[in-house]
Amino acid sequence: MKTEIAVLAVVFAILPALFLSGAEETKVGFEILNDDAPIEQGDTLIFKLSDASSAKKSSVFIFGKHYYFNEKGVAFIGASIVQPSGEYTAVLLDLTSESESWWFQFFCRCCNCRKLEVLPGQFKNRPAANKFNPTEKQKDRRIREGEMFQAVYASVSSAENLISGKFVSPLSNKNIGSLAITDPFGIWRIYSRAKNDQEQHRGVDLRTGKNVPVVSINSGVVIMAENDFLREGNVIVVYHGLGIFSLYAHLSEIKTAKGEKVAAGQVIGLSGATGNETITGPHLHFAVKIYDAVVNPLKFIETANKYLE
Repeated sequence: MKTEIAVLAVVFAILPALFLSGAEETKVGFEILNDDAPIEQGDTLIFKLSDASSAKKSSVFIFGKHYYFNEKGVAFIGASIVQPSGEYTAVLLDLTSESESWWFQFFCRCCNCRKLEVLPGQFKNRPAANKFNPTEKQKDRRIREGEMFQAVYASVSSAENLISGKFVSPLSNKNIGSLAITDPFGIWRIYSRAKNDQEQHRGVDLRTGKNVPVVSINSGVVIMAENDFLREGNVIVVYHGLGIFSLYAHLSEIKTAKGEKVAAGQVIGLSGATGNETITGPHLHFAVKIYDAVVNPLKFIETANKYLE
């Protein structure tokens, strides 16, 4: 037993030396631009490389996945609404060096990394009197629609940046600061005292009149444009590159098609009250995901625009 322990000690003493030169050669650094405020579930983090010319060969590894940089050396990282609170380490990887990547991920002593803490989100509860109770047939339909969403998100493999300039409001007649929120991001809708009789809102509901033009928040490609989903009604998903998706639901009319390239501010639909979810009138359900991380969509726009030219 003592011999085995001694052997392991030698192995772990030698391993750093084997990889040390590769780790020390990494001269490109990075910083978290918006770490001056507490990071909560649902927030967006902005990482920036010290040398933008290394953007194509670098990634940040955190929350179990790689995030990629745009041509300016900026990466958008989502602390998902369901990301467990706690301390995490963000590691800068050189994608051209397998040994360096392996060294960073498993030993991370000399590597280029930053520690950060994700705090619990300050999400409120709201009693919800009317709950949509689907029939068995509707439950099956909902499962199929959920699988369609997953397939659409999984179909995008490109980390290419499609963003052009700053993000805009999803409603053509309102700027970000004047949007009327009827149901905020992250709120818990409580239907009864039963633990499983509640759900968390994974987007934001914006009050609209009927048939108000809904626009793409930035340039990208339409990856979903479907009518008559059970809960979302008529729904659109736009991919903006770098793992960023925007979703627009309950539309009265879709004015785009899957595969179409759209520009920031381009009309893609009209607001409405479609879908079998309890609808209180025309509104837009607006959501943003960064890869599979569900983030606060309005806070995402506000944060991203501070660092976009």
